[in-house]
Amino acid sequence: MNHVYGDWETNFRQLPGYMRALQNCRDGTAVQWKFKKEDETVHSGRKIFRYQRMFTEHNNKNFTPYTDYCYSSSYVFWHFGATRTTFQHSHPVVTVDATHLRGSYKGKAIVAVVKTANDRVVPVAYAIIDEESAHNWYWFLKYLKVYVLQDTFTCIISDRNSGILSAIAKLDSKFPNWGVHRYCMEHIRANLLSSVPKKKGLYALSWKIGTELDEAKYAQAWAELTESSQAAATYLQRIPLEKWTLILDGFH
Repeated sequence: MNHVYGDWETNFRQLPGYMRALQNCRDGTAVQWKFKKEDETVHSGRKIFRYQRMFTEHNNKNFTPYTDYCYSSSYVFWHFGATRTTFQHSHPVVTVDATHLRGSYKGKAIVAVVKTANDRVVPVAYAIIDEESAHNWYWFLKYLKVYVLQDTFTCIISDRNSGILSAIAKLDSKFPNWGVHRYCMEHIRANLLSSVPKKKGLYALSWKIGTELDEAKYAQAWAELTESSQAAATYLQRIPLEKWTLILDGFH
């Protein structure tokens, strides 16, 4: 496999060259790098994409991951030129989320997706980071704004990760009137069920409250939820309603 496809280290080192080739196509593809200063390749003037690699050597009991063998990290953001055109023909709503990388390298992959005018979900920007910190999320959102959203007033949907909340606050400061931030209902429902005693119907009722546009039906859903679980109603009411209910979010 290594002879045919190369190993992990070789593939990561080739990433800058691959990105350069994409940019040379002149289709509008944009790439932004961030190299940590402790990376010795920066001091040598040669930038190589490196990332923390976890090794598990079961035969060596004295082996310590990240201490005996590790690389310092680099970040990369990219979007393909065609995705700017895609965004121009999409709803001005972008959903962002991060997931763990699998395999030898540990870190996070971020993706931003939109729904097009014909209801297709399409990714418009990507990034590789080491962790979901406020700094890293702002770094991603800044370039998402600059390269994809540009001057379009946009609604960004995400979970309530503290790093994202801090990054959005900084985005508000740096780019006034860029858009609005809303919370993902899937994450809210998952957090609800992990925070209060489970009862039948809570999942469906919380979704009804979040998506209902009829005032009477909205009020009825709240009444049913409160009757079923006061703890669930209290939990949801602590979250600003304009952030996750369609009836109060100002049609964003």
